[in-house]
Amino acid sequence: MRTFIDDPELVSAQAVLVNRKRDRILVSNVDYGTADRSRKDAPFRVAGVGSYDLKSGKQDWCVDLTALTLDGKQHLISDVTVAPDGTAYAVDELTPTVFRIDRTGHASVFLRNGLLKARSRSPTS
Repeated sequence: MRTFIDDPELVSAQAVLVNRKRDRILVSNVDYGTADRSRKDAPFRVAGVGSYDLKSGKQDWCVDLTALTLDGKQHLISDVTVAPDGTAYAVDELTPTVFRIDRTGHASVFLRNGLLKARSRSPTS
C-alpha cells in the first residue's frame, strides 16, 4: 500500500469522489479532533474541499469553506458531488449549508436551510 495524496492542508478525509471526466479526486477536509493533524483544542473547525490530480495525487486546489461563513460554529463536510459542468457541491451537515465550488476552486454559499441540518449532534456539542 502507498499514500496517494499527502497534502499538509488535509486533516482528515470524510467524503471522497473520483471525478474521472475531469481527471481529479475531490476530498472533503474535516477535523474530528482525532487525526494526527487535528487541532485537539478545536474539533469540527476545519471544513473544506480539495481537488487532486487523478494520476499524480498532486493538489489542484484546496478551499477553506469556513472562510465563507466566519460563524465560529462547528462544521462537517459530509458529502461532495459534481454537476455535469464540473461544478462541485459540498454539504456541511452541521450548519445546513451547501457550498458551490467552481472548477478552479472558487467557492460560494449555494444554499442554507434548516431542513438540511443533520439529526444527530456532533460529539462535542
